[in-house]
Parts: sequence; C-alpha cells; structure tokens
Amino acid sequence: MKFVITLVVLSVYTITGTMAFGQSSGQHFTPEKRSELLNSLTEYDQKALDVLMNAYTYYQIVKAYHEASFYYISPKQMTIGKDNIKSIEDILITNYPAIKPLKDDLWLFAQHQNDTKLNEINTYSGMDYNKEFETDAYMAFMKLREIYDIIIDKPSVEKDF
Repeated sequence: MKFVITLVVLSVYTITGTMAFGQSSGQHFTPEKRSELLNSLTEYDQKALDVLMNAYTYYQIVKAYHEASFYYISPKQMTIGKDNIKSIEDILITNYPAIKPLKDDLWLFAQHQNDTKLNEINTYSGMDYNKEFETDAYMAFMKLREIYDIIIDKPSVEKDF
C-alpha cells in the first residue's frame, strides 16, 4: 500500500505524460502495438511509467553533464546516479511488470524529449566552467536522488530526544 502512495506523490514530478509517450517515434513497437500496450496499463502502471520517465530524464541530463566535465558531475556522483537509475528501474519493473516491455521505448522517448537540453550541454561542454551548468547538473542529480529515496522508502531520521 505504501508503494502506491509513493507513486501518487511522485506523479507531481511528472515531466511528460504517457499519452505523449504513446506518440513516441521509437522503433521498438508499431504505433498500434505501443497504443495497445499503453491502453492495457492500469492507472498505477501509468504512474510508474511516468516516474520511470522522470528518472530516465534526470539520469540522461546527469550523464551528459558528467561527460561534458567532471566539474559538473564527478565520477563518484556518476556512479551513484548509475546505481540509482538501475535500482529505480528494477523496483518499478518488479512492482509493475506491465511496464517492462515499454522501458526501452521510454528510454528513447526521454532522450527525444531531452534533445534540446542534451545538445545544449554538448555544445557548450568545450567552453570554460559555467556556474549555471553546475547548478543545473546538481539539480538534476538531486532530483534523481529524490526519486530514488522515495522509491526505496529510505527511512527518515528518527527523533531521539
């Protein structure tokens, strides 16, 4: 029950809905098959798909900043980000197996949605250090961490006084 509530909370972070995903240009499924898969999802499956989309989006941004410069995302942060995205994907697919066939298309769709952002990062990566990029990279990393913390139900600090 707690996991369902978590998905409702995480749906606030939705960047794009599953309806737009259904119009993806990914080549893994025919449009008819993709539409059939999306229509077969329950409301909670769709929320899980939205959460995974957000996680993929933030991870792709983190990875692009890491590849641009270690100033923005350090190797240690990148390792944490990889571990986080893998855990998020595993947990969501385990709890919502109906979304498993869509995960590769979803990755491509997130990449397509991020094209402008990823191109901007790649274009300016050869330039000098940029404080705005550092802030943006940190925010994407923290959003990915936030999704991870909520998904794994990380225990909060107990009151000890």
